[in-house]
Amino acid sequence: MPRTQPPPRLYKYQPINVQTLTNLKSAQIWFNAPIRFNDPFDCALPIFDPSRLTDADFLRAFNHYKDLRPTSQSIVDAMCPGGVPTQAFRDLILGSVQDGFAERRKIQLEQRGVACFSAKHLDITMWSHYADGHRGFCLEFDTTIKPFTDSYHVRYKDAFPYVNPVNIIIESINNDPENELLVASVLTKASCWKYEEEWRIMHMEPNKLFGYDWRALTGIYFGAAMAPAHKEILCLLLHGSPTQLYNVERDEKGFALRAQRVAYKPYDYK
Repeated sequence: MPRTQPPPRLYKYQPINVQTLTNLKSAQIWFNAPIRFNDPFDCALPIFDPSRLTDADFLRAFNHYKDLRPTSQSIVDAMCPGGVPTQAFRDLILGSVQDGFAERRKIQLEQRGVACFSAKHLDITMWSHYADGHRGFCLEFDTTIKPFTDSYHVRYKDAFPYVNPVNIIIESINNDPENELLVASVLTKASCWKYEEEWRIMHMEPNKLFGYDWRALTGIYFGAAMAPAHKEILCLLLHGSPTQLYNVERDEKGFALRAQRVAYKPYDYK
C-alpha cells in the first residue's frame, strides 16, 4: 500500500496547564498508551473473524507451511496426510491466529505510544473537546520535519475492518509502512470521529515524552476564550522563537472561527 503523505501542517489542540506548558517549553510531545484514549474501540477492534476463513484459506496456509520444509515438515506430515488440510490443522491455524491477534492487541494497547494530531485548526468541536472549551491553545507543526514526516492518517469506517490472517501469515508486510494489519489495528476508527481528520505518530514506548526540533513548531493559536494572562504566559515561553502567533476569533457572520496573526507586545507595567 503506498504511503500517504501528511498535509503541510498538522495541529495539536491542548488545554493550558502545568504539563502542557512544560512540554511546550521543552519542545516535547507526550506519547500516550492507547488504552488511556477516550475511545474504547481505539486500537482494540476485533479485526479477526474465524467464521470468515474458507477452505481455500486453509489450503493456502497448508501450501505455505509445506513450502517451508524442513522447518514445518512435522506439522504438515502429522496433520495433513495425503496433502489435505485436516480439522486438526485447521484448529492449529485458528488457535495460533487467535493467540497472535490477542497478543498484538495487548501490545498495541499497553506497550506502544501514540501521539494524535489533526489536519485542521479551526474546528469548533475540536476546540471544545480538546482545548478546554476554547480556553486552551493549538500547536501547528511543519510535516517536512521529523517526527512529523512519519505521520499516518486515520481511516473512518461504519463497520469493523477485517484482516484475513492467512494473508498476514503468507505475505511479507513488515517493510510496508501502511500494511493491512497496521491500518486495521491502529489507524481505523468509527465514522463518528471523522470530523477530527486525525493523523498519528507512533512510538515503541508508551507514556513518555519525546522531543522535536523547535523549528517544527511554526505556529500557535490562542483559543477564542483564552484568558489574556494565559496568552501572556505562552508569549513569554516562545519569546525569541520564529513561531507565529495567532488569535482565534468568533466569526460574526456564522458558526465559524477565524485566525488573526498577532505580534507579541510585552505587558506595560507602568
